Amino acid sequence: MKFEKLEQLEEKVERLVEQFSLLKGEKERVTDVLKKKSVEHREAKDKLEKLNRERYIIRSKLDALIDKLENIEHL
Repeated sequence: MKFEKLEQLEEKVERLVEQFSLLKGEKERVTDVLKKKSVEHREAKDKLEKLNRERYIIRSKLDALIDKLENIEHL
């Protein structure tokens, strides 16, 4: 009787150790994915900032050209 309880406890501990090991591996995989996604996010954010700066420069140049075209009539 005493050994049965000990064996049950041993089986439960073994299952817990196995689950822990599986969860630890899953955590490592998820952490790696998160790191990769963080890098991708930063790269996308940087690219968006660059495109927004370029858009502002182009818009400014177009506005200046439109002003020049509009002022041609007054020459």
